[in-house]
Amino acid sequence: MNEVTSELILKASPDAVWRLLTDFPGYPSWRPGVRIEGPASKGAELKCTLRLRDNRDHRLPLEIVEFDPMRRLSWALGLPGLLQFIELHELSPTAGGVRLRHAVRCKGLLSPLVRSVFTRRAAFFLEATDTAITGRFNSLPPLRQSGKGFRQPKKARGI
Repeated sequence: MNEVTSELILKASPDAVWRLLTDFPGYPSWRPGVRIEGPASKGAELKCTLRLRDNRDHRLPLEIVEFDPMRRLSWALGLPGLLQFIELHELSPTAGGVRLRHAVRCKGLLSPLVRSVFTRRAAFFLEATDTAITGRFNSLPPLRQSGKGFRQPKKARGI
């Protein structure tokens, strides 16, 4: 199994973050290029439309595999056992806010074949999503996982 993980410390209540993550019709307002249709409940089958770099819409079926209100939300895409992608959101309260652990996993027999491409694209995807969530709640910058644990990202250089 391959996994790319990040963590955010958000200045928001777990309820506010949970509402953002489960308000699928509202996704385009904070997560451009992503539309999700369907109910927010365990086992629900969702229709996801992604606009990728080729500027075309790609329709993907998702299934909610974990739904523990204000704690865990994850959905899966692909063929279990062969090649499956899972996006996970895990919330835990902190003093004055909430910690959001956000991960994308790739697992199955074929996962070693797509490892390097998956890792690059998943890191890009997490960064874009985390930046959108961070902006929504005026939080600290996302923490990026490194080989020695989590670290703050490097500051962007001026243009």
